[in-house]
Amino acid sequence: MKKNNNLKEVRKKLMGDFTSCHRFKRFVILLLQLAEALLQISIPWILQSTINAITVEMSVKIFVRAITLAVIIIFSMIFISYIKTRIQNTYMFCFNAYMKDKLFAKMMSKSVVEFKNNNSGEYLSVYQTDVQKITDLYINGKWGIVSSLTLCVLGIISMIKMSPKLALIILIVQIIPISITLMLGIKLPVYHEEFSAKRGAFSAATQDYLKGFRLIKAFATEKVFINKFSYNNKVVESSGKRVLDKAIGINLINYVANYILIIAMFFIGGLEVLNGKMQVGTIIACFELFQTISQPFTELAMQFNNVRTADGTFERINKLFYSDTIDLQEDIKKNKNLLNEITSIRLNDVSFSYNKEKVTLDNVSYEFINGRKYAIVGDSGSGKTTLMNLLLGYYPNYKGNITINDHELNDYSSEQINKKISIVQQDVFIFDDSLKANLTLGREFTDEQLNSAIQRAGLSEFVYKNGLDYICGEDGNNLSGGEKQRISIARALLRDSGVIFFDEVTSSLDNCTTIAIEETIKSLDKTCIAITHKLNLNVLRNYDEVLVFKEGKLVESGTVDELIENNQYFYSLYTFSK
Repeated sequence: MKKNNNLKEVRKKLMGDFTSCHRFKRFVILLLQLAEALLQISIPWILQSTINAITVEMSVKIFVRAITLAVIIIFSMIFISYIKTRIQNTYMFCFNAYMKDKLFAKMMSKSVVEFKNNNSGEYLSVYQTDVQKITDLYINGKWGIVSSLTLCVLGIISMIKMSPKLALIILIVQIIPISITLMLGIKLPVYHEEFSAKRGAFSAATQDYLKGFRLIKAFATEKVFINKFSYNNKVVESSGKRVLDKAIGINLINYVANYILIIAMFFIGGLEVLNGKMQVGTIIACFELFQTISQPFTELAMQFNNVRTADGTFERINKLFYSDTIDLQEDIKKNKNLLNEITSIRLNDVSFSYNKEKVTLDNVSYEFINGRKYAIVGDSGSGKTTLMNLLLGYYPNYKGNITINDHELNDYSSEQINKKISIVQQDVFIFDDSLKANLTLGREFTDEQLNSAIQRAGLSEFVYKNGLDYICGEDGNNLSGGEKQRISIARALLRDSGVIFFDEVTSSLDNCTTIAIEETIKSLDKTCIAITHKLNLNVLRNYDEVLVFKEGKLVESGTVDELIENNQYFYSLYTFSK
């Protein structure tokens, strides 16, 4: 019961707004389904009257009237079916668009940490497959249940009026396969969920292979990855086959039950006709009624199973998109301390660990002053990047105090922090779009703002040669490493953030490009905090202060010349790097 209530909450969370806005459409679809069912059930009655008019009453008038009525009903059914299908298609199109928009917006509202907990291929699998699965299994399943139940109930009532004996046989024989189908279908949601999970993993792995295409070619490991792809592909298809095999078994039981019913109907109906208890028109009408309701009877159990199977998809989407440890609503409410201009950032005995086994930052205390340039150096794993992640608000569960303008970091919303603190990363992501689109990221800027950012980031020459409509290529294939970094710097300048982090931005660049990028950083009238492993004294002299980390502790700080003169840990790092 608890699980059912949870699923109701999940469905309400995902679909509540949409279903509330489209109640009228659903009501119209239900009315049209009822009308279509009534018209379908009326056909056997007309057939009965027509055959009896020919075989018993020999009435041409009744025969012509029945045929005319049948033609009218058939054309009415075609018209109603067309209107119903058009409305259903519109409803499903709107639902698919709504779900994808809702889930994409939800994904974009995640924190960086929450997003990284899952592979991007899993998100793609939801947009490409799972949303459509909800439409096919849940929405169509529910409409199918209503339509099938309506036809079955009306059909059984009609058959009881025509022949109670045949109606009883149909009910008894149909209950058995429906019960078996429902029992066999209990494991279908599990198989479907397993199939979805494996398909999502396969999509993520394939995405990695495509991203690593150059690496695969460079190391001549094509056969290795072909084998990996083939193995993963077989695992996914085997999982899908198990779902189909289970469905085949269920369908087979339904087909057998239908043939048993046909034989039983003709046997008992034939005896009734021979004994003069039933007219030929009645048995033919009963058979037509059976034909009308046999498929709905067969599909009814499958439709219940489909709706039940969709529950696994709802749970998967809920787990992927709504299992955030960070309460986004509470995060949005953190606007009591408006963050305008950052004048200072203070750390007081700040400690942090990703797990309980190892402390990543250990009692770090420091103050960053507005407008100054800072370099953070140290061995790999010394806590440099962790410090940056904490200051960006990615991990709120630190110990000690981090204050911005004398207010605790966690009192600000992530949106406020993101607006005032920018980051230029080592691996700059470039969209397969124009240079202008990659600079503005869809936001509107004046030509003056855009030109200023381009000039200050050192992109003027590139823009002069290629123009703002230059296509950067997938992941920036048409750009050099230095050009990518300058685009990232220009993005930060367009945001007009007071603080800019530079995370190993020159680690993969040659010396000439490194010096040029460092000169650009030096010229910025911003608070700049650069993480670097390059201990070039001439470059480090561009910074007002260098912070030295060792095993999570801030062990030294000062100008580069002061650190050299102190002849301590920084000096040993510098000596070792020469």
